[in-house]
Amino acid sequence: MAGVARRPIPAAKSIVGSAAFAHESGIHVSGLLRDPRCYEALDPALFGRTRRILLGKHSGMAAVTNALASLGVTADESRARRVLDEIRTHAVALKRR
Repeated sequence: MAGVARRPIPAAKSIVGSAAFAHESGIHVSGLLRDPRCYEALDPALFGRTRRILLGKHSGMAAVTNALASLGVTADESRARRVLDEIRTHAVALKRR
C-alpha cells in the first residue's frame, strides 16, 4: 500500500510500480544492455530506483550471459543456451512468467 493515499500501487505503474524498471523479454533485455534508452525513457536512478533484469521463460541469451557475467562466470554459447533452457523449463514448471 502507498503510505499517504493508502491505496495499492499496481506493480506495472509507470515510475513508481515495483516492476516499472524490471525487464524479462529477450529482445528488450538485449536492447537495454546495449543502450538503456531503448526501453527506458527515464533513468531509474532519477527516482532512486534500479533496473532489474529478470530471468524467466521469456528471457533470452543476453539476459543469461549478463546474469552469469555478474556472478563472474564466463560461459560459451552452448553452456549459456543450456542454462537458458533450464531457466525456461523451471519457470514453466512453476507456472511463472
